[in-house]
Amino acid sequence: MHLDLVRDALSQAGATLGGSDWLALQLAVDLDFSGIAQQAAMSAARQALNGSSVDLAAQHKAERLKKLLVADMDSTIVASETLDDL
Repeated sequence: MHLDLVRDALSQAGATLGGSDWLALQLAVDLDFSGIAQQAAMSAARQALNGSSVDLAAQHKAERLKKLLVADMDSTIVASETLDDL
């Protein structure tokens, strides 16, 4: 599973891992980590994913308020193409 690969890669890069919060079961997850820079986390995750078609982002916890998510991930966040439904 992608999450296990990323968790292992972050741990090997020196990150301290926290919990996982599934935003959409098996589709989108918020993975808490600390101890390494954002760029190092992104690099480790991308290398672990080895070209898989997965979107990811690393942000400092203090900057993550999760009040608004803007993304082009229709099948991940919503069940249908909402713009087409309008």
